[in-house]
Amino acid sequence: MEQSEIRILQECILNIDMTCRSLYAANIERIKFKIPKSSVIFMDSIRYSYIQLCTIQDELKILNGLAKNDEYLKNTLYIISPAARALNKYTGIRKARNVMFAHFNRDRNDNFTPWWKELIGLKLPRFKDELVHIMTYVQLINGIIVTRYYEQLKEISKEVEKEVNEYFEWIKIQEKDVLENLTPFANVGC
Repeated sequence: MEQSEIRILQECILNIDMTCRSLYAANIERIKFKIPKSSVIFMDSIRYSYIQLCTIQDELKILNGLAKNDEYLKNTLYIISPAARALNKYTGIRKARNVMFAHFNRDRNDNFTPWWKELIGLKLPRFKDELVHIMTYVQLINGIIVTRYYEQLKEISKEVEKEVNEYFEWIKIQEKDVLENLTPFANVGC
């Protein structure tokens, strides 16, 4: 595998790991805070998970492209293929992401296409048991990839840690600046 491909591999592993951890943490907090299934918060968090699941699927697609030149990666993807296939059975995830978030109720030509009509007939994880299965698939995929590529994940994680910390320090400064200069109607011209 070439150096550029190794870097792409590391980026994919990092993205999958970060996304899986976020999905898992959100699920744990939904349970911890006893968010009712009928609440807007619960439903929005489920819908947001569609974006995260698309991210994982996109990263797996990139890894599949890299696997053509790497037998170890090919074997890794083969090992996770049952979980990846089970995830792919939810045929409406990408469509839901697009019509509910990316292009709310609009098609590519900006025509009104309401999500409640667009998602009829597509399989989406909506119920507790399905969410449990999805979380199992995602954690299985991540666990195997991270275990097999631990050193690569460790390396890129160390590289980006400083940048991530700097970003959050910048955010604190921005927040402080906004709070110090925030007044009602500050941006309202008279």
